[in-house]
Amino acid sequence: MFASSPSDLLPTYHALLRSLGPGPILLSDTPRTESNVDLISMLTAQTRNGKHRAVRAQRPVQALSHRWFDTIKGSSDGGALVGGSLFDENLGGIIGLWNVHDYTSNATAKDQVPWRDIADLMDLNDWEDEKAEAEYVLSTPLALSKYAKNQSTNLVLLGPHSAESMDVVLEKGECEMVVVSRLHTIGVGKVRVGIVGLKDKFASLSGITDIRIDEENDSIKFNSIYFARSISMILIENNKDKFPISLKGFIDDRECELEIREVDVRDGKDTLRGLLVDLVFPLESVDSLEKGLEDEGDCWKVELRLEFW
Repeated sequence: MFASSPSDLLPTYHALLRSLGPGPILLSDTPRTESNVDLISMLTAQTRNGKHRAVRAQRPVQALSHRWFDTIKGSSDGGALVGGSLFDENLGGIIGLWNVHDYTSNATAKDQVPWRDIADLMDLNDWEDEKAEAEYVLSTPLALSKYAKNQSTNLVLLGPHSAESMDVVLEKGECEMVVVSRLHTIGVGKVRVGIVGLKDKFASLSGITDIRIDEENDSIKFNSIYFARSISMILIENNKDKFPISLKGFIDDRECELEIREVDVRDGKDTLRGLLVDLVFPLESVDSLEKGLEDEGDCWKVELRLEFW
């Protein structure tokens, strides 16, 4: 249980933790304080039947195996408390980091998210060789910490042989959410595509299912149980001569608006060209919420189609 306000109770710090597990999310707000509606909206979303549901991970967050004995407390600077929640092997997971040093000391938590954390999060040691060779892109879409807010882009590409890592710096009372998106290859340009998930939600990968590559249409398709303002994806070049010349997004087979921003992606050797793409849910999607339905299993169909030279 936690309070969404005031800020000195660290509501974001606690909300991130509660979102990375299947348990109930309980608020202790009282009539004497005004609830933080924006924060609560980051924990909830509507399903197809119009009901608001908590958006959270289906697996509980747990300490990554090699971090069980980290020195993360005390009054001097050190590492962060790091835990992860796996969502789906074809989708990825979310890593949370919290500064748990003595709150009266102003100690800073300085840490990194390397490949070892990804391998632990995704249980890669138990996978077949093909899955163990998968690549992932790391992002901080909510930029919860001051350090992340000051980065123009903070995207890192990691694979099993990567020496690169993502830096995380947390001041007193801060936390950060790192989305670990598995990359899929599409088209003649072998463009790598990953799903970041629901815009402005803590558990952004929640409710995203049935991910598949349509080779005939050079597209990635999936379903979303939840409605959001938009769903974010990352595209990363693989061959500089074969980046897509245009993109088209579809929600329920109807073309939707795309918000596209060029970004840099670090892979330890080069700075790669990338695109951060938001597929915007049309207003008709809100109007089509079928209020009163008992079945919450219906989903929105989402597709991002790439067109090459």
